[in-house]
Amino acid sequence: MKKADRFATAARAGARLEGAFVVDVHAHMGEYNVFHMVRTDAASMIRVMDRVGIDVTMPASHHACLGADVRRGNDEVLQAMRDYPGRFLGYACLNPNYRDEIVPELERCLDAGMPGIKIHSGMGAYDLDNYRLAFDLARERGVPILAHAYPGDLAPLEKLAEKYPMVQWILGHAGTLERTRYIELAKRLPNLWLEPTASLSPRGVPDCFIEAGLGDRLMWGSDCPFLSATQQIGRVLLARMSADWKRKVLGETARRLFPAVERLAAAR
Repeated sequence: MKKADRFATAARAGARLEGAFVVDVHAHMGEYNVFHMVRTDAASMIRVMDRVGIDVTMPASHHACLGADVRRGNDEVLQAMRDYPGRFLGYACLNPNYRDEIVPELERCLDAGMPGIKIHSGMGAYDLDNYRLAFDLARERGVPILAHAYPGDLAPLEKLAEKYPMVQWILGHAGTLERTRYIELAKRLPNLWLEPTASLSPRGVPDCFIEAGLGDRLMWGSDCPFLSATQQIGRVLLARMSADWKRKVLGETARRLFPAVERLAAAR
């Protein structure tokens, strides 16, 4: 039997993680309009981060990426960034149904320090023409896009990754179902990155991506507070992969992709 590494040992003991700069690249924040969730505010999220050993969380507001008030939601995350400097780096969100608001709102958020853009097909199919304004801005600014990417979203995202090869696309929920499709796409398109958070998924999805040769584009996300950060990080801490790979997945790869994350890590 393989000897447990320091990350697996800490997980089993319920101990705070040490020896890695941990970045949650896929999270949310605030109230949700479909069902009730608890501890969705920044202060509650910080308490979990401190207990687990998560250095930086990258949230998108529910109001902004899945609700009806984009500016309110983006402001909620910007306030969290101000209240807890160095702990939150949020995604700028948009509503593709309000064309004239897309660029000004995204520019406002990016200028305020948000290092990426979040899109969700629940706000509109990715082939809507209005999204192009956001994608053009991401290319211009050089910021990654985190996309909600269930299997049904892959066809339009494949076309977008081909059309915008200079934009780095993070596929949220990668491999939760039909993992071979994600592997095939990521092998063919070097601007696709993989983030496999999921409530229900087979054991070993992160290992599967590493074994497919895609470990250098694999990052950890929790989808909290939809899901539990403690449960989701366990999928990496207790994986078969080596401790070196765990360190990369937990944060080193995010540092390569997001200059703002690297600056925070370098300052610690």
